Amino acid sequence: SNSFQPYQTQAGDALDLIEIGSKSAENMFAEAQAANTMMTWILRLVGFLMMLFGLLMVFQPLVVLADVLPLLGNLLGMGLFAFAAVVAAALSLVTIAIAWLVYRPVLGVALIAVAIAAIVGLIMLGRKRKAAAA
Repeated sequence: SNSFQPYQTQAGDALDLIEIGSKSAENMFAEAQAANTMMTWILRLVGFLMMLFGLLMVFQPLVVLADVLPLLGNLLGMGLFAFAAVVAAALSLVTIAIAWLVYRPVLGVALIAVAIAAIVGLIMLGRKRKAAAA
């Protein structure tokens, strides 16, 4: 037939892809897959950055209090940035892992394990520093 019709997937969805020029179906699917993968990684990065900046804003009052002594404020600011980055990374992994649990349970569980290891490592580091300071 000389008309455009949606491609029916095995999952029951209909895909409508159209591009200028002559391209094979395989090329169109590969390009759509690559675009989808790129968008997924961009959204993951945006989510991580939003979580990081949110955590930094939550801890910002502590930095302002420590700014009474300029050096202390700068050191606390750097330390809280590192702390917020690790916590944001762990929480981002948990968020991504929960989304993966439905589609790829093994990958989802592995990501949760990595996030839990990061959180446990952070807690142990905090306890070790507290014990060294005492």
